[in-house]
Amino acid sequence: MQNRRRKAIRLLIGSDPEVFLKNSSGCLVSAIGLIPGTKEDPFQINERGECIQVDNVSAEFNVLPSSTPE
Repeated sequence: MQNRRRKAIRLLIGSDPEVFLKNSSGCLVSAIGLIPGTKEDPFQINERGECIQVDNVSAEFNVLPSSTPE
């Protein structure tokens, strides 16, 4: 039987959820014109490089990959 070395796997978790916006009457509204950023030019919201942008009519935000919950 061969001695097989196990490779360490580094697991990172990130996200890029899309959300829908409602106005004060509870009606869904387009994010276009309400939040900055586009898919081609996301708007950076902090020094870590996380961004927000319009994605079609929804709003999207990006959480950078991390190896810790913090």
